[in-house]
Amino acid sequence: DFLINNAGRSIRRAIESSYDRFHDYERTMQLNYFGSLRVTTGFLPGMVAKRKGHVVNISSIAARTAMGSNIAYCASKAGLAAFSQALRRELAGSGVAVTHISPRAVKTAFNKGAVDRFLEIVGMAADDPQVVARQIVNAIIQQRPVLNIGRMERLYAAINALAPGLIDGGLKPQIAKARAKGQLQGLLGEGQPLPDRTGDAFVSAGDAVGFRIMAEAGVLPEEITLKKQVAAQHAHLASLTDETARKAAMAELAR
Repeated sequence: DFLINNAGRSIRRAIESSYDRFHDYERTMQLNYFGSLRVTTGFLPGMVAKRKGHVVNISSIAARTAMGSNIAYCASKAGLAAFSQALRRELAGSGVAVTHISPRAVKTAFNKGAVDRFLEIVGMAADDPQVVARQIVNAIIQQRPVLNIGRMERLYAAINALAPGLIDGGLKPQIAKARAKGQLQGLLGEGQPLPDRTGDAFVSAGDAVGFRIMAEAGVLPEEITLKKQVAAQHAHLASLTDETARKAAMAELAR
Protein backbone atom coordinates (compact mmCIF):
# COMPACT_ATOMS: atom_id res chain seq x y z
CA ASP A 1 0.00 0.00 0.00
CA PHE A 2 1.15 3.52 -0.80
CA LEU A 3 0.04 6.65 1.02
CA ILE A 4 1.06 9.94 -0.63
CA ASN A 5 0.36 13.08 1.40
CA ASN A 6 0.36 15.90 -1.16
CA ALA A 7 -2.39 18.24 0.01
CA GLY A 8 -1.17 21.71 0.91
CA ARG A 9 -1.78 25.42 0.99
CA SER A 10 0.55 28.41 0.93
CA ILE A 11 -0.11 31.89 2.26
CA ARG A 12 2.63 34.29 1.22
CA ARG A 13 2.42 37.46 3.26
CA ALA A 14 4.96 39.60 5.14
CA ILE A 15 4.79 39.32 8.94
CA GLU A 16 3.92 43.02 9.33
CA SER A 17 0.85 42.36 7.20
CA SER A 18 -0.17 39.36 9.30
CA TYR A 19 -0.45 40.73 12.83
CA ASP A 20 -4.26 40.42 12.67
CA ARG A 21 -4.27 37.16 10.72
CA PHE A 22 -3.20 34.46 13.16
CA HIS A 23 -5.77 32.23 11.52
CA ASP A 24 -3.54 32.11 8.42
CA TYR A 25 -0.94 30.26 10.47
CA GLU A 26 -3.53 27.97 12.06
CA ARG A 27 -5.09 27.00 8.74
CA THR A 28 -1.76 26.43 7.03
CA MET A 29 -0.53 24.23 9.87
CA GLN A 30 -3.81 22.32 10.05
CA LEU A 31 -3.67 21.26 6.41
CA ASN A 32 0.05 21.02 5.67
CA TYR A 33 1.07 19.36 8.94
CA PHE A 34 -1.87 18.01 10.93
CA GLY A 35 -3.72 16.87 7.79
CA SER A 36 -0.80 14.61 6.84
CA LEU A 37 -0.52 13.32 10.41
CA ARG A 38 -4.23 12.57 10.56
CA VAL A 39 -4.20 10.53 7.36
CA THR A 40 -0.92 8.78 8.19
CA THR A 41 -2.04 7.68 11.66
CA GLY A 42 -5.29 6.47 10.09
CA PHE A 43 -3.61 4.16 7.58
CA LEU A 44 -0.46 3.23 9.49
CA PRO A 45 -1.98 0.51 11.73
CA GLY A 46 -2.96 -1.55 8.70
CA MET A 47 0.44 -1.14 7.09
CA VAL A 48 2.27 -2.14 10.26
CA ALA A 49 -0.01 -5.16 10.75
CA LYS A 50 0.75 -6.38 7.22
CA ARG A 51 4.42 -5.38 7.58
CA LYS A 52 4.16 -3.72 4.21
CA GLY A 53 3.54 -0.14 3.12
CA HIS A 54 5.09 3.13 2.05
CA VAL A 55 4.30 6.60 3.38
CA VAL A 56 5.35 9.44 1.06
CA ASN A 57 5.18 12.99 2.41
CA ILE A 58 5.46 15.81 -0.11
CA SER A 59 7.03 18.74 1.70
CA SER A 60 9.01 21.63 0.20
CA ILE A 61 12.59 22.82 -0.01
CA ALA A 62 11.17 25.88 1.79
CA ALA A 63 11.34 23.79 4.97
CA ARG A 64 15.12 23.92 4.73
CA THR A 65 15.62 27.35 3.15
CA ALA A 66 13.08 29.32 5.23
CA MET A 67 12.58 32.33 2.97
CA GLY A 68 10.99 35.50 4.30
CA SER A 69 7.35 36.47 3.63
CA ASN A 70 6.34 32.80 3.72
CA ILE A 71 6.60 32.00 7.41
CA ALA A 72 3.41 29.97 7.83
CA TYR A 73 4.21 27.69 4.91
CA CYS A 74 7.88 27.21 5.82
CA ALA A 75 7.01 26.34 9.43
CA SER A 76 4.33 23.83 8.46
CA LYS A 77 6.57 22.04 5.97
CA ALA A 78 9.46 22.01 8.44
CA GLY A 79 7.16 20.23 10.88
CA LEU A 80 6.27 17.66 8.22
CA ALA A 81 9.97 17.12 7.46
CA ALA A 82 10.76 16.42 11.12
CA PHE A 83 7.74 14.11 11.42
CA SER A 84 8.87 12.14 8.35
CA GLN A 85 12.40 11.71 9.64
CA ALA A 86 11.32 10.65 13.14
CA LEU A 87 8.65 8.30 11.75
CA ARG A 88 11.13 6.64 9.38
CA ARG A 89 13.50 5.93 12.24
CA GLU A 90 10.77 4.61 14.50
CA LEU A 91 9.42 2.29 11.79
CA ALA A 92 12.83 0.87 10.87
CA GLY A 93 12.50 -2.90 10.47
CA SER A 94 8.69 -2.80 10.43
CA GLY A 95 8.34 -3.28 6.67
CA VAL A 96 6.90 0.22 6.28
CA ALA A 97 9.04 2.71 4.38
CA VAL A 98 8.87 6.50 4.72
CA THR A 99 10.01 8.90 2.01
CA HIS A 100 10.20 12.67 2.43
CA ILE A 101 10.13 14.71 -0.80
CA SER A 102 11.22 18.36 -0.91
CA PRO A 103 10.48 19.91 -4.31
CA ARG A 104 11.33 23.48 -5.16
CA ALA A 105 8.62 25.63 -6.79
CA VAL A 106 6.57 23.80 -9.42
CA LYS A 107 4.89 25.47 -12.41
CA THR A 108 1.28 25.02 -11.32
CA ALA A 109 -1.57 27.31 -10.26
CA PHE A 110 -0.44 26.73 -6.67
CA ASN A 111 2.63 28.87 -7.34
CA LYS A 112 1.17 31.74 -9.34
CA GLY A 113 1.20 35.42 -8.47
CA ALA A 114 3.12 36.13 -5.28
CA VAL A 115 5.31 33.05 -5.64
CA ASP A 116 6.34 34.02 -9.17
CA ARG A 117 7.26 37.47 -7.91
CA PHE A 118 9.32 36.06 -5.05
CA LEU A 119 11.18 33.61 -7.31
CA GLU A 120 12.14 36.56 -9.46
CA ILE A 121 13.37 38.47 -6.41
CA VAL A 122 15.66 35.69 -5.16
CA GLY A 123 16.65 34.35 -8.58
CA MET A 124 15.31 30.82 -8.17
CA ALA A 125 13.70 28.58 -10.79
CA ALA A 126 10.51 26.51 -10.99
CA ASP A 127 10.15 22.99 -12.44
CA ASP A 128 7.63 21.47 -14.83
CA PRO A 129 5.15 19.18 -13.00
CA GLN A 130 6.04 16.20 -15.22
CA VAL A 131 9.72 16.48 -14.28
CA VAL A 132 8.92 16.57 -10.58
CA ALA A 133 6.46 13.67 -10.89
CA ARG A 134 9.10 11.46 -12.53
CA GLN A 135 11.61 12.21 -9.78
CA ILE A 136 9.02 11.40 -7.10
CA VAL A 137 8.10 8.09 -8.77
CA ASN A 138 11.77 7.11 -9.00
CA ALA A 139 12.30 7.98 -5.33
CA ILE A 140 9.34 5.79 -4.37
CA ILE A 141 10.56 2.86 -6.47
CA GLN A 142 14.03 3.14 -4.96
CA GLN A 143 12.57 3.68 -1.45
CA ARG A 144 14.79 6.67 -0.95
CA PRO A 145 14.38 8.16 2.54
CA VAL A 146 14.81 11.75 1.31
CA LEU A 147 14.66 13.55 -2.04
CA ASN A 148 15.57 17.23 -2.29
CA ILE A 149 14.90 18.60 -5.78
CA GLY A 150 16.99 21.35 -7.34
CA ARG A 151 20.81 21.55 -7.37
CA MET A 152 20.98 25.23 -6.43
CA GLU A 153 18.31 24.77 -3.76
CA ARG A 154 20.20 21.83 -2.21
CA LEU A 155 23.33 23.98 -2.04
CA TYR A 156 21.34 26.86 -0.59
CA ALA A 157 19.83 24.57 2.06
CA ALA A 158 23.24 23.18 2.99
CA ILE A 159 24.70 26.67 3.43
CA ASN A 160 21.64 27.69 5.43
CA ALA A 161 22.20 24.73 7.78
CA LEU A 162 25.93 25.31 8.22
CA ALA A 163 26.22 29.10 7.99
CA PRO A 164 22.78 30.76 8.17
CA GLY A 165 24.36 34.18 8.59
CA LEU A 166 25.59 34.06 5.00
CA ILE A 167 22.04 33.50 3.74
CA ASP A 168 20.73 36.24 6.03
CA GLY A 169 23.21 38.70 4.57
CA GLY A 170 22.46 37.69 1.00
CA LEU A 171 18.69 37.93 1.38
CA LYS A 172 18.59 41.16 3.37
CA PRO A 173 19.01 43.58 0.44
CA GLN A 174 16.66 41.53 -1.76
CA ILE A 175 13.90 41.53 0.87
CA ALA A 176 14.43 45.25 1.50
CA LYS A 177 14.15 45.96 -2.23
CA ALA A 178 10.96 43.90 -2.52
CA ARG A 179 9.46 45.65 0.50
CA ALA A 180 10.32 49.07 -0.96
CA LYS A 181 8.53 48.13 -4.18
CA GLY A 182 5.48 46.96 -2.24
CA GLN A 183 5.86 43.39 -3.45
CA LEU A 184 5.28 41.94 0.02
CA GLN A 185 2.08 43.86 0.73
CA GLY A 186 -1.37 44.28 -0.75
CA LEU A 187 -2.03 40.58 -1.24
CA LEU A 188 -5.44 38.92 -1.24
CA GLY A 189 -7.13 38.93 2.16
CA GLU A 190 -4.70 41.31 3.82
CA GLY A 191 -6.21 43.12 6.79
CA GLN A 192 -9.49 41.18 6.62
CA PRO A 193 -10.91 39.50 9.74
CA LEU A 194 -11.46 35.78 10.06
CA PRO A 195 -14.78 34.82 8.39
CA ASP A 196 -17.53 33.50 10.66
CA ARG A 197 -17.63 29.74 10.05
CA THR A 198 -19.43 28.37 13.06
CA GLY A 199 -20.04 25.08 11.29
CA ASP A 200 -16.30 24.43 11.30
CA ALA A 201 -15.86 25.15 14.99
CA PHE A 202 -15.04 21.57 15.96
CA VAL A 203 -13.49 20.31 12.72
CA SER A 204 -10.16 21.70 11.54
CA ALA A 205 -9.15 21.89 7.90
CA GLY A 206 -6.56 19.17 8.46
CA ASP A 207 -9.07 16.86 10.13
CA ALA A 208 -11.64 17.48 7.39
CA VAL A 209 -9.20 16.47 4.65
CA GLY A 210 -7.95 13.48 6.62
CA PHE A 211 -11.43 12.22 7.47
CA ARG A 212 -12.59 12.51 3.85
CA ILE A 213 -9.61 10.56 2.51
CA MET A 214 -9.97 7.84 5.16
CA ALA A 215 -13.72 7.58 4.57
CA GLU A 216 -13.18 7.08 0.83
CA ALA A 217 -10.72 4.29 1.65
CA GLY A 218 -13.11 2.67 4.13
CA VAL A 219 -10.96 3.53 7.15
CA LEU A 220 -12.35 5.77 9.89
CA PRO A 221 -10.97 6.32 13.39
CA GLU A 222 -13.24 5.39 16.30
CA GLU A 223 -13.68 9.03 17.29
CA ILE A 224 -15.57 9.74 14.05
CA THR A 225 -17.94 6.84 14.64
CA LEU A 226 -18.56 8.13 18.16
CA LYS A 227 -19.15 11.67 16.91
CA LYS A 228 -21.77 10.37 14.48
CA GLN A 229 -23.48 8.43 17.24
CA VAL A 230 -23.49 11.47 19.53
CA ALA A 231 -24.91 13.68 16.76
CA ALA A 232 -27.66 11.15 16.08
CA GLN A 233 -28.51 10.98 19.80
CA HIS A 234 -28.64 14.79 20.01
CA ALA A 235 -31.08 14.83 17.09
CA HIS A 236 -33.17 12.13 18.74
CA LEU A 237 -33.22 14.09 22.01
CA ALA A 238 -34.35 17.25 20.23
CA SER A 239 -37.29 15.38 18.70
CA LEU A 240 -38.66 14.12 22.03
CA THR A 241 -41.42 15.87 23.98
CA ASP A 242 -42.17 13.31 26.68
CA GLU A 243 -40.14 14.15 29.82
CA THR A 244 -39.49 10.52 30.74
CA ALA A 245 -38.28 9.73 27.24
CA ARG A 246 -36.06 12.83 27.27
CA LYS A 247 -34.47 11.78 30.57
CA ALA A 248 -33.77 8.33 29.14
CA ALA A 249 -32.23 9.86 26.01
CA MET A 250 -30.10 12.23 28.09
CA ALA A 251 -28.88 9.31 30.19
CA GLU A 252 -27.91 7.44 27.05
CA LEU A 253 -26.10 10.52 25.73
CA ALA A 254 -24.17 10.86 28.98
CA ARG A 255 -23.15 7.22 28.89
